[in-house]
Amino acid sequence: MAAKILIVDDMPDAIEFLPEWFQREGYTTLMATRGQQALALAEETRPDVVLLDVMMPGMDGIETCRRLRMNPSTADIPVIIVSARSPSDARAESLLAGATDYVTKPIHFPDLLERIERIVHRNDDPQPDYRRLIEEMAYTAMTVLPCNLVWLLSIDSDKRWLLHQSVVLDRGAEAAQDLLRLVHSTPDDVRFPLLADENPLADAILNRTILLNISVPEFKELAGGETFFRAFSHFRFGYVSLLPLAVSGRDVGLLVVATMGTRIGETPHAQQILNSLGAQAAMVVDNARLVANLAMREKQMRAEQSFRQMVLDTMGEGLVVVDEEARITYVNSRLLRITDYTREMLYGRSVGIIFHPAYRERLVTGLMGHV
Repeated sequence: MAAKILIVDDMPDAIEFLPEWFQREGYTTLMATRGQQALALAEETRPDVVLLDVMMPGMDGIETCRRLRMNPSTADIPVIIVSARSPSDARAESLLAGATDYVTKPIHFPDLLERIERIVHRNDDPQPDYRRLIEEMAYTAMTVLPCNLVWLLSIDSDKRWLLHQSVVLDRGAEAAQDLLRLVHSTPDDVRFPLLADENPLADAILNRTILLNISVPEFKELAGGETFFRAFSHFRFGYVSLLPLAVSGRDVGLLVVATMGTRIGETPHAQQILNSLGAQAAMVVDNARLVANLAMREKQMRAEQSFRQMVLDTMGEGLVVVDEEARITYVNSRLLRITDYTREMLYGRSVGIIFHPAYRERLVTGLMGHV
């Protein structure tokens, strides 16, 4: 059954385009243009997600979200706040209202769609959503530091690549995607070689040195730095700082911070803040890497199990597996065809059921029919 999204927005563009976008992706949509209408629809229809704009006449989105949370019938419905404020302000007001997530305007539809899919399918994945934790870490850094960009990257398990994890700009998600397009030809798979002569970001990691307040023009002179110079200049950044991330002596990633003109980390207190943020970011990035590796191993194990199942089911002979008490734990498809049993009839029962005199005629008939 298609997931259902309740869109709450009074802007004509949103009313016209958002339902069409989501329906193309296979979602069912409902539309409300007022907070009070949204409360009634949410209680009546129980949508899978509420997409809630902040700026509406009468009851605004923040108050609507609070009331959804206060009503036991709608308290558990996920809510995504849509805000025109800066990412840090949007995050604060959304969390205070009890929202599940938030996006900033202008809406970057692929980013919004990914957030909705995470919510809709979260019960299919028992692992914690470390992508969200990494993103929250980036927003925390944006809130604490006087900066305009926070970018988190991780090191792959072979220590050959620096992989994009999350990027936050004070101008919103669309600007973040623009940055990725400027620094990499394939923004859906952003990675950089962990080599100092090809990637200016690698130097901080390879030398395990915090590089503070590199002026953007300096990137133009670094090996492989021309692309970063153009991207950072496009957003009028003045300084970029690189903080290598490590856990127990292991290099795990890099924290990139950019400002329009403010220099960071120039006092002992500012250094303490940077070190604290770096330690937190390192733990989050490392946990994300461990979970990703675990998910990959589980996927490989499922594939191997499926292959073994196929081999056993295509055997020419009937096969039965029993435990130490001679109870049946597995039978292959050949044995089921021979005996005319189902797995439900056999699993957990004594293996003697197959050869018991009362069932011997069935077995012999099956064998004769499959010779």
